[in-house]
Amino acid sequence: MLVVLLEASDQLMMKPARIVRRQIWRESGLSLGSRSVPEETAVALTYNGGTYAVMMTTPQDLEDFAVGFSLSEGVISSAADIESLDIVPLDDGVELRMWLRKPKADRLRERRRHIAGPTGCGL
Repeated sequence: MLVVLLEASDQLMMKPARIVRRQIWRESGLSLGSRSVPEETAVALTYNGGTYAVMMTTPQDLEDFAVGFSLSEGVISSAADIESLDIVPLDDGVELRMWLRKPKADRLRERRRHIAGPTGCGL
């Protein structure tokens, strides 16, 4: 059973996009309107206390993002491998703190010894 904890969830309720005004100049003249611009934030994925990756993403459906990322990276075989997931808003992003069940946690700890640290944005 996957347990998801949200801390300070009001801070997390950022809209996935915002509407901004726009102006377009064309041969026929000025055109006014609006357009949708996606919002993104840094999201750190941690497993059993160790940071694995930091991604830029919209701050919506973070539980699905955590499970999907973990599956695609081969960290887990199914969502049942995640014992708990804490979604923690931070001043400069969001941390997805996952605790894996024992066999997967041991496998990830061994795997971390052999992977090079990726570069990118950090929290």
